Amino acid sequence: KTDSFLSMTIKGFLSEKSHRFVKIDGDFRTTFYSYFSEGMLVVSNSKGKLGYFDTQGNLRIKCQYYQARPFIKGWASVVPEKKKTPKYIDKNENPLTVYFNNGILKDASSFNENGEALVVSDKDEMAIIGTNGRRIEKTIDPQASLIRKHDRAYADDVMEYTSPKNEMPTFSEDITPF
Repeated sequence: KTDSFLSMTIKGFLSEKSHRFVKIDGDFRTTFYSYFSEGMLVVSNSKGKLGYFDTQGNLRIKCQYYQARPFIKGWASVVPEKKKTPKYIDKNENPLTVYFNNGILKDASSFNENGEALVVSDKDEMAIIGTNGRRIEKTIDPQASLIRKHDRAYADDVMEYTSPKNEMPTFSEDITPF
């Protein structure tokens, strides 16, 4: 048990529909996000670093991150171990340039179904960005943080995201960790 959630060793993936079992080798564990999102599963290695498996059982993105969130709208919010500054990556680890010039990023939520994410600077200034990394002019309620429910694993004392649809994303994959 780590960070108030149960972490389990993963031996493979099981498809409910086809009953296909994909075995994986190595010492990998589930994280708070123990579901596939856009064909990717966040996992941790024995050292606690985070990366991503694909549905074929391949370690698609090596375990090198301090924090990692699910892929939504093609992007995942990750925090490299050394810099501790969040960034967005695609499935090939290409970074998203975030056009938010109010300091260094301190937090970066997952994108929601509308392609919006909240970024927070080290000066505690907030902005909503789109999947192109550009700021979206929207009023941010100062009484409510825009952190999504499934981003709460790494958020302290925040309120839930107030998007039109505030629930876990819908996933088409039928493969779950086993």
